[in-house]
Amino acid sequence: MQDFLPIYITNVSVGNPPQPVSLLLDLTENPVVLPSCQCEYSCEEGYHRYNSSLSSTYRPDGRFMGAKWGGVNYWGHVSRDTIHFADVNVPEQLFEEWTQATCYTFFCIRGGSESGFDGFLGLAPPWNRGRHSDVSNTLSLLLSNKLLSSPTFSLKLPRSPVDEGELRFGTSNPPLHASPPITLPVVNATGEDQSWAADLWNVAATHITFNTPIPLHQSLPTNHIALFDSATPWLILPSALARNLTEVVGASPGPYWFYNVPCSRRPELPTLTFGLGPGGGRNFTISGFDYTYEIDIPHIGLTCITTFQSSGEFYGDESEVTTLGSAFMKRFYSTFDMEKREIRCESFQMENGLLLLLLLSTKWFGALPPLFC
Repeated sequence: MQDFLPIYITNVSVGNPPQPVSLLLDLTENPVVLPSCQCEYSCEEGYHRYNSSLSSTYRPDGRFMGAKWGGVNYWGHVSRDTIHFADVNVPEQLFEEWTQATCYTFFCIRGGSESGFDGFLGLAPPWNRGRHSDVSNTLSLLLSNKLLSSPTFSLKLPRSPVDEGELRFGTSNPPLHASPPITLPVVNATGEDQSWAADLWNVAATHITFNTPIPLHQSLPTNHIALFDSATPWLILPSALARNLTEVVGASPGPYWFYNVPCSRRPELPTLTFGLGPGGGRNFTISGFDYTYEIDIPHIGLTCITTFQSSGEFYGDESEVTTLGSAFMKRFYSTFDMEKREIRCESFQMENGLLLLLLLSTKWFGALPPLFC
């Protein structure tokens, strides 16, 4: 199953001399997590495993650490070394060097050659005090070491398997910009049932409208928030709305737990608008091509699945959180400002020949040659 879910990765390197790794981007997590050459359990082939003995800048930390992602528990220890992001070098980066990995759900997403990623790059806000906040994340170190020309990073997700995205630290990419950016202040989760989303990239959410001939409109409570999450493909919506949208587009159950629509119908699907920001909110509209994914499922073939998911299946109907996964984010160029605590979003135009800081790709694309220990 993990071979066809859209997950976005970038290539970086660790240590001196540099050891290449492919990291999955996650806006909701703090730490960097890497597979270790000292693996003890679940040591599948295909990972680029970090070998501390080969790095002149490695320093042991000694603390035990555990992290969770994609239904997998990663256990290991904290290490310290330099991480290289293109021409930006982050010294003294703390990260988890995992030595054991176990699935704790029926469906889990492992890394390695099958998925195209080795570990995770946490891009939660520097002020986040959630899990592993005692291990300085990359953004905090970029700021404290004054490595950025401005306290921002910009993210463009690939819109298709043949498209390339970008991650830029300290700058954005003006040639991509097609319209003035809309500024969204970052807000904190205030509800008791929103505590899990505290100190993340949240903005106010005011309404959601499905633009059918008779629009399907839902106003949201004043404390409702929308969470930007690059590591999930889904739009996690209020449960009743998710069910209604699934029914209105005529989606059928399957395969597996997905819902699907005929791929030929994607051009005629209604647009979906999210009202985001203070006051009455500003409208952000995505198309049927955005909220459906065309994937090639083994033994089934080309299938178009919808991304509507019920909040009740993830974190309960009372939490008043909408998650804007890559189905939403791939439609916009997003700049995250860590000083002003705001997100600036704008639609973009595809262009060729871009000079990028870091290229992103979906996980279907080329893995680096394995680094053997």
